[in-house]
Amino acid sequence: MTQTTENMNRLKLQEDLAKANGFAIRQPIFGLGTPVNQTGVKNFAKSRQDWEALPHLNDALDTFRNLIAKEGRADHNINVSDITMNNDGTVTRGQGNLLLADKDAFAALLRRTVCEEPAAAATYLSLISPERRAKEVNEWLRASDENVMKLRTRKGQLGREIFAIVSDRYTAGFEVDVLARILQENAAKLGINGDSRCLVTYDGKRANIEMLWHTDIQPETACAGEIFKAGIALRSADNGGLSIGIDSLLWRNLCLNLLIIDNAIQSHGRKRHIGDEDVLHAWIHSALANAGNAVRDFATLWDNASATSLEEMTRDIPVMETPMTEAELVKGTFRGLIKEGRVGLPGHRAENAIDQLFAAWEKEPMKTKAGIVNAITRAAHESELSNAWAGDEMEAAAGRILQDSKPVSWKAA
Repeated sequence: MTQTTENMNRLKLQEDLAKANGFAIRQPIFGLGTPVNQTGVKNFAKSRQDWEALPHLNDALDTFRNLIAKEGRADHNINVSDITMNNDGTVTRGQGNLLLADKDAFAALLRRTVCEEPAAAATYLSLISPERRAKEVNEWLRASDENVMKLRTRKGQLGREIFAIVSDRYTAGFEVDVLARILQENAAKLGINGDSRCLVTYDGKRANIEMLWHTDIQPETACAGEIFKAGIALRSADNGGLSIGIDSLLWRNLCLNLLIIDNAIQSHGRKRHIGDEDVLHAWIHSALANAGNAVRDFATLWDNASATSLEEMTRDIPVMETPMTEAELVKGTFRGLIKEGRVGLPGHRAENAIDQLFAAWEKEPMKTKAGIVNAITRAAHESELSNAWAGDEMEAAAGRILQDSKPVSWKAA
């Protein structure tokens, strides 16, 4: 297998774009442009399929924000001496008992008291009887009457719980759900949403949100040195344990089987949850803009599907006296794809499948190839299908349509 001019030109463009946008990328361990082997082809195809299986940005972040809203969070600035620890490990504030969510919350409480060695005390207190633990902790709490802290509470499985204890100077206006909303707004304003996917990881305290793009090349043409994925990562925690961080990311294949990957990271800054809200807000918008600019060229390079209109994708559209409606255009495109055998909804007759695909399209209506592909992948997740493998088959079909330049013949009902 040898390098081709087409592959080398593509890789040279990728390198130029990466360097121009401030990324330090590693060189492949095989000759630049050497085609991947069969394992590499399979892994490239799986990488694309895994990316396609991720939800779109707005869907993922709407779901995440709803999850946080259901927690029913509430903050309380109080004196440390205003709470009492009970034998069962709960703490009492006023008339109600609150659970300490985990050992991190307990350790954070000890750090706000006069205890001189809170880390060691947290370990020691876990080994003694509940009664003795409560007695010793309450002595420290009562002696800490000049200390102020912010209790961060939410609904838990066993009752209202303290999931974090932070400084009263902690700026709570930039929770992970608020940051998710700001990312959505910036993606739309900067024109970098396109055909992106989103991966959200949340453990109850920390959140990692990645907005991702993936190359649309055929896996068989992938090479050593291929930059195949790009993204923006926003990381934060609502327990004071992690500052807000914003990075731009590139993934580059360094070998012939897509197993040795260079993850080039460009940091656009870190900010603690302390300070003026307007200043923090301005910084977040600026950092996200910089991150978006760093990966914009790759997003644009791979977003051809978002720029391909249905009229460009579809042929044999009849000239009608009355202008064709949007629904007629979209349904005719789905009907053509089904009649050509390029996609289907296993377990459903053709017209019912068209109606369901159109309903999926209406949830994120884009008159582009990306809009059609998105509807197919959405229907693969949301429709009742005939077997467990049907969803995977539909996603694979969507991937083939995305990468195939062959037009589809519009079909009337």
